[in-house]
Order: sequence, then C-alpha cells, then structure tokens
Amino acid sequence: MRVVNLRRIIAMGLVALSVSACGSGGDLPSDVSSALDSSVVDTSSSSSNDELAAAIPKILAGIEDIKQEIKALEIRSTPTSSTGSSTKPSTSTTKPSTSTTKPSTSTTKPSTSTTKPSTSKPAAEEKPSAKEQGEADFQAILKKVQSAPFVSLTAEKNEKNLTTGKVSYNKIQMNSKLPNVVKINILKSTSGSEGVQALYTSGVGSKITVKKLFIKLDLAKNDEKVASNNGYLADDIDLFGVAKRWSNGYEAELIGTTQLAGKTINILKITTSGTNTLDKRITHEYLGYEPGNYAMRLWEAYDKADAKDPYYRMVLNEISFPASLPANALTLN
Repeated sequence: MRVVNLRRIIAMGLVALSVSACGSGGDLPSDVSSALDSSVVDTSSSSSNDELAAAIPKILAGIEDIKQEIKALEIRSTPTSSTGSSTKPSTSTTKPSTSTTKPSTSTTKPSTSTTKPSTSKPAAEEKPSAKEQGEADFQAILKKVQSAPFVSLTAEKNEKNLTTGKVSYNKIQMNSKLPNVVKINILKSTSGSEGVQALYTSGVGSKITVKKLFIKLDLAKNDEKVASNNGYLADDIDLFGVAKRWSNGYEAELIGTTQLAGKTINILKITTSGTNTLDKRITHEYLGYEPGNYAMRLWEAYDKADAKDPYYRMVLNEISFPASLPANALTLN
C-alpha cells in the first residue's frame, strides 16, 4: 500500500507537471515518460519497488528539470515590445461619463451704463460781423414799425436850421394806426405851437388838419406853421415816413451802445450810397433801439458841417405797441 501510494503521489506530480507543460506548449522529457510507464506497468514485484526507490532521485531531478523547463517556457511566452509580438486588446471599457455639463445659468445683464452726452462746450459759432448784425436788426426795426397795428409814443425833438443856425424844441405825443393815420399833440414848443393838435394821412394828400382851442384849420403840409425848422413835412419825419425812406437804398451797421433814460440801447449807423432822400446835406444818421423788442428810442441826423453833433435829434422817451387805442386818441378833440 505504501508503495502504491508513493507511486500515485509521484504519478500525480508527474501528471500535474505534464499538464503544466502542455499548457505551456512543451513536451515531457523522455526519462520521465519512461519512468511513468515502468511504474504503471510493474506494480507487483518488490524488485520493482527497489528500482522505483532507486529511481526517485532521478525522478526528482527530472521534476526539477521539468520545473526549469516550464519556467523557461513561461518566460518565453511573456509578451515583449519586440517586433512580431502581439498585444491583447484591453478588455476594460471606458464607461461614458455620466456627468453632464449643465448649461450656464448665469446671464450677462445688459449694461445699464449710459454714455453721458459730452459736457464739453461745442465750438462757438462764428459771431456775425457788426455789419451783418446791424443789417439784421435794422430790418427787424422797420418790420416792427410797418406791422404794428397801433403805436403810441412821447418824444422830444431838437432841430437846428442848417441855413440860419436857428434851434427849435418841441415835445410831442403821437398816436398812429395802420395803414397811415397819424395824430400829433404838441405838448411844448419854442415856436408858439404848444397845444396844437394835428391829424393827417401819412404819405397821402397834401393837406393836414390842425386844431387849437376851438379853431380847426386845413393847412398845406408844407406850410411853415406845420413844417419843421428845416422845412421837413410831417409825412417825412413821422414813424411811417422814416420807415418808408429807410426801406429802400439804406444800410445799417452796429457801432455800439449807450444809456438812455436808464436803459441800455444799441446804436446803428445808417448810410446810403446815393443822396439822402430827406436832405442831401445829411452824411449819416444814428438809430437807437432796444435790443430786446426792436423799439426805436433815438434818431439823429448829421450833416457835413458838423460830424460830431447832430443837427436833428429826437429822443423817444416812451413808446408802446398796444393792441388798440381809444377813439379819441385818433381824433381832434
């Protein structure tokens, strides 16, 4: 029994070695195969046992050789990086990422900043010349006189006769109505006409109606009783006559400012390229006005003999452009 068991053990070891060798692709050594054959065939004799016992060292040596052979086979079967070697495909699989990139919930808010308008001052517009400004204002003054339905004024007039040098003074109150009705009240006069009222149609006809106290007369407009110190007709020196004359062939230039009755007024210098149609001796005229409303406040005329002092000067102390006037303001009372 002990022999049989030993044989079985040896046989099983050999079989295991044989299987390992087969799995590695190798063959069993010939001495091992013969030993197995002998052990299996001869199981009954003692001599066989002795021989088997004697063969054990060889078998063990053979087993050791088989181990070395198997190791050598394992080493040779290990994949290398040399050409011709095959690398098994990886059986591991990369799982798809389960993480999802969430869409950004942040939103870019529209800019609330606004571009402030530039606080830098725009380039100053080129100012009109004195000639341009004067001409523009001159036309505005004429338009105001010619379009106002009613005008009421109080004026003081100083006039020197260019031939005799005689000086006269009058203070008047004047009312007018479009298109050309004029009434004058002489409040003060150095010629003795104080208290006279005059009514006429400016620029039309040759007669003027005057009244003093209870006397009413129709006189020629050129009568010395009603004409100015230099013989100017009433039609020539009232607002309608002045505006009409300046509307054709005259030009103006702004030359400065002055103070009149506590107000600052602009001064225009008025000239003509031809002969002055009021008096050929006139070289130039000055027109003073309020820049805010283009109301006339001063009229002066200069002659060749004296370019410094005017020979004719009218100061309009009061002037208004009412929407209406009472009936007696335009009738002889």
